[in-house]
Amino acid sequence: MNRIEHYDNFRDFLKDYFEEKKRSSPFFSSRYFCRKAGLTSPSLYQEVVEGRRNLTERTMPAFIKGLGLTDKDAIFFNTLVHYNQSKTPQEAELYLEQLRKLREKVKAQVVPEGHHEYYSKWYNTVIRELACLIDWEEDYGKLAQSLSPPITTAEAQNSVELLLKLGFLVKKKGKYYQSNPAITTGPDALSHSIRNVNKQFCELGMRALDVFERDERYVSNMTIGISRVAYEQIVQEIGEFNDRVRRIVDDDKESETVYNMNFQMFPLTKSESKPNSNAGNGL
Repeated sequence: MNRIEHYDNFRDFLKDYFEEKKRSSPFFSSRYFCRKAGLTSPSLYQEVVEGRRNLTERTMPAFIKGLGLTDKDAIFFNTLVHYNQSKTPQEAELYLEQLRKLREKVKAQVVPEGHHEYYSKWYNTVIRELACLIDWEEDYGKLAQSLSPPITTAEAQNSVELLLKLGFLVKKKGKYYQSNPAITTGPDALSHSIRNVNKQFCELGMRALDVFERDERYVSNMTIGISRVAYEQIVQEIGEFNDRVRRIVDDDKESETVYNMNFQMFPLTKSESKPNSNAGNGL
């Protein structure tokens, strides 16, 4: 769904948010949201979306918590609510002017799965960021050595040429710029190339344990016994956290280092096999 800055009515945003979460997880419901937000009324979300209830100074912070908004998105949401619930034209104009100043236009470009070359090497995604961060003066050796682990000069040059060819980078007056500040594989990316680059980043994560000091990297793990229902709920929570991280990155205007952040959640035991009603029938 669109960033909140694309909305002129907070109820439309809440409606789209609900539908998006429902599509990604069948466990999501207005009751689930209200419980997560700390609201006592399980029907309040739906009542607000339908316009039967307004948000108040007491319930607005709970909605912001339930939506998992970043600080900047929370300010926009708060202003949008006040604009939509304004009692006078003068009040509405005041909040509308605030909204104009708050709007950002960062939209993620979905990378087609057909761009196998881009997904084939981990450093392509890094160079897309790094080439715009440092002044490498067309020195591909310098660019290559700025990665950790470093790559070869030829690999760095091939990567830049690929990014230019695909349109992910543009060159203006000797400087490199991203054609779009945010890109994503989309929610249904399952190609072999994407799985392969994910494996490469997992291997880099193992290397990071030995190469970087603890204040430069963050690693955490949990071994837990859970049901399938709990698994789906946790995956939903991770998805919501991912959305929040994207917002933080979009709002960050002082980038200085390229990081990789990845999540893994996988079984360490074989699932209990359920009784098969066709047992013995050779099916």
